[in-house]
Amino acid sequence: MPVNTKWRHKIPSHKQFSHTVPLKSVIADTQYGTIGLRLPHTVFLQMNNQITLITGCQRSGTTLLQLILDSHPEVHGIDEMQFNPQRTVEYINSPGFAPCVSFKLPVASHALGFIESLPDRKILWCVRDPRDVVASMIRLQLRYSADTKLAWAAHPNGAIREIRQAVEVLQGQLPGELADLMPGYQENLKRNPLDWSQNDMALAGALCWRLKQAMPALYGARDFATRIVNYEALTRHPEQELQQIINFLDLAWDDQLLEHHTVHSGMSVGGTVNDRPVDTASIGRWPDLLTAEDQDIIHTVCGQTARDYGYEF
Repeated sequence: MPVNTKWRHKIPSHKQFSHTVPLKSVIADTQYGTIGLRLPHTVFLQMNNQITLITGCQRSGTTLLQLILDSHPEVHGIDEMQFNPQRTVEYINSPGFAPCVSFKLPVASHALGFIESLPDRKILWCVRDPRDVVASMIRLQLRYSADTKLAWAAHPNGAIREIRQAVEVLQGQLPGELADLMPGYQENLKRNPLDWSQNDMALAGALCWRLKQAMPALYGARDFATRIVNYEALTRHPEQELQQIINFLDLAWDDQLLEHHTVHSGMSVGGTVNDRPVDTASIGRWPDLLTAEDQDIIHTVCGQTARDYGYEF
């Protein structure tokens, strides 16, 4: 996979980190997504850099938003494949990442302890039409074995892990409309995911999207400063949306935000082409893949929440 040359260039060497003083050692930890590491829940004594957390449901534009923000001269973006949880304190305190460090971590959306440990963090929660999200989850193929790939929607390190983590955070208090659907999903888990039908994958993808949309309410209960970023609005009206995002982050506008494709190269996790300009080509692609049965499943699982976000269902 080609290297994202801008991020590689911006990351300082370990020797540059020399001014970090944690107030406490690790006092708790939370399982960290697909990388399988542990996120330290640490209270920080010193903080030099403003923290932005880009998160949300996977396939909702988190990578695009990170590429755009990382184009701002005052923002240093760290993608989930580059993020090392053991260096969190260093990222936050290192002058090499000043004045703003941005973590793109959709896999950590459930990690409330970790998020709370980030001082004065501001959260950008990305949301996208669940039909396009689920279709993208089915299209995206991850390696499952030496000679086999599997759709993200059915992969143990994809939707299955995200659903499990969300259910754990919600402590079994699931939204009412999901109560009748979870037993069917649990039965699917007993089968080889290679044998799943597209309907089965649509159910897992829809459950993933719906359960993850419960996270912003949990953020609000903890007074986490959060702004919803609508993928469709961002791609249709990038300058207008980015102005609002930059104001939320208390940063000055920079025209480089509209030129991310000239700053980055290579490919990011999930197959995002880093030098592709902002466009609307990925909006409304779901009819090319989803069957009527898939659509009914998504409507049942996600319909009300999608309407609350302003999508027409």
